[in-house]
Amino acid sequence: MRNKTITAFLLIPLFSIQLFASGFSIYEQGAKGTALSGAVIAAINDPSAVFYNPSAIAGLDGIHLSVGAAVNNTQYAFIGPEAVDPKLYTKAEMKQTIPSHFYASYRFNNWLSFGFGLFSPFGTSVSWGNAQKIWANSLLLSKSELSTYFYNPVVAIKLLDNLSVGAGVSFVQADMQMDKNVFFAPGNVFGASVLKANTTGFGFNLGMQYTPFKCFTAGLNYRSGTELDFKNGTSSYGFPSTGNTETDHYISDVYPASVGAGFKMNLPYQLGLGLAFHFTENLMAEADYVRFGWSSYDKITVSLDKAVNGETEYVMLKNYEDSYSVRFGIEYRVDVALALRAGYYWERHTIPAEYVEPVLPDGERHNYTIGFGYKIAGVSIDGFYHILLQDDRTVSNSVQGFDGDYSGLATLYGLTLGYTF
Repeated sequence: MRNKTITAFLLIPLFSIQLFASGFSIYEQGAKGTALSGAVIAAINDPSAVFYNPSAIAGLDGIHLSVGAAVNNTQYAFIGPEAVDPKLYTKAEMKQTIPSHFYASYRFNNWLSFGFGLFSPFGTSVSWGNAQKIWANSLLLSKSELSTYFYNPVVAIKLLDNLSVGAGVSFVQADMQMDKNVFFAPGNVFGASVLKANTTGFGFNLGMQYTPFKCFTAGLNYRSGTELDFKNGTSSYGFPSTGNTETDHYISDVYPASVGAGFKMNLPYQLGLGLAFHFTENLMAEADYVRFGWSSYDKITVSLDKAVNGETEYVMLKNYEDSYSVRFGIEYRVDVALALRAGYYWERHTIPAEYVEPVLPDGERHNYTIGFGYKIAGVSIDGFYHILLQDDRTVSNSVQGFDGDYSGLATLYGLTLGYTF
């Protein structure tokens, strides 16, 4: 019984990497949309509509191409009880990720348009230490990385002059890695474990754009959840020599060098409503509500093809909750070429307090954005700057037995370049 309890505890972080509520979702999929805090479901008018609302490509004449990237700098910190963390304060290594995007749209005739997008709407990277630099929570996590790639063709149909609908399918690739330390009590020695896995999946997206009045546009966007079945992952273990041959052999029996690992996870659905108001020809504002269906992530069942410390399966309850964001954006067009943008949005946390963990310390988030757009002779350049301020999160009843205070901060900046034929 004791071995089962210890094994369960050690396996928990291996499979908690994947989902981090809205924070795991990367909604910044175009510089214009990000500068407006993602409040573009109704009024988006560039090929990033493939992501934000596929029906909107029906309003784009000719051929549009765009490519861009964002630099994401994220910093987390932890303050733990003195009983488990004598240093009291641990700062995670600053992680930089660069989610990128490519879009294309083609208006075939007055009522039919096609589009394609390649983007990464889910991903994260965080590092709290390694085997050489052990921190107080190293048995839960040292490093986690997750990336996804969506290949998303769409089609849009203009039903009326003021009403269009759109739909698409997504082929999804996902890669993950998670590092943590393990402890072999009889030999009083720490080891390292690495979980790697990749897989593919499918999803779909739908959209609608309606302009009942010249000064008002409404939009709907739905992106389905996607089941990812990691069948062919591996979990590897390594320990330094103890100097005792018998102990070293016993460790290698209990913790094999590499075992197969399989589990499933569900990326959440996204449902958004946007209302855009054109106060003048030069001034537009939009308000959006976006919901993320994280409640589908209630548990994960992990299967190992060879016993690790006597166990080949572990069921972990997560009990995540749906989350949502409220977004506001405003754009002022200075002249035909130059537009200035700003926005704000607030996100609700998804992870219940007792399940918060270092893989992504979740909390309410306040986001502030600014940006610009410039067009000349068929060429467009859009840029943005985005700062995320996360409320501190106190965990006092952790199911993992590791209470403390977590804080978070992120800054993003990026560009999108476009060309219209």
